Amino acid sequence: MAEEQYARDDLPFTRAVTFFDAVFAFALTLLITTVNDFSPSAWRSPEALWEANGSALLSFAISFVVVVRFWRASHSELSTFRSLDGRLIGLHAGVLFGVVLIPFTTEAMGEPGLQDLPLPVVLYAVNVTFTYVLQHAVGIVATATTCGSAR
Repeated sequence: MAEEQYARDDLPFTRAVTFFDAVFAFALTLLITTVNDFSPSAWRSPEALWEANGSALLSFAISFVVVVRFWRASHSELSTFRSLDGRLIGLHAGVLFGVVLIPFTTEAMGEPGLQDLPLPVVLYAVNVTFTYVLQHAVGIVATATTCGSAR
């Protein structure tokens, strides 16, 4: 029995793509929560703000770019699909899993006391690599199936 496919003009395809986009937007929004020193001493001057939050702000900026790149790749790729099936939706859910972990690993990289430890950077790198591999797998599976490129 063949797996059900949702053609690009069908509501389930549109809903899936909208959900994917919403998760990317939510992950981007969560990134700012990784910058969290709101003590009065941190807000006395730009220098104090940078000293208190600089590593968190740098981690935020890097991760913002990373998540936007993942979203742009996803958006570009999905715009070429003729359809989606359960396997592609599941693989893309794996991509989303990786994307929503990025705020967690970002916070660990920018957190005072953790920023000099190797584990946060390693986990961030594994997180981004895992997400990239799954996103690449989405394209490979789509190309190998009838869902592939409409172009």
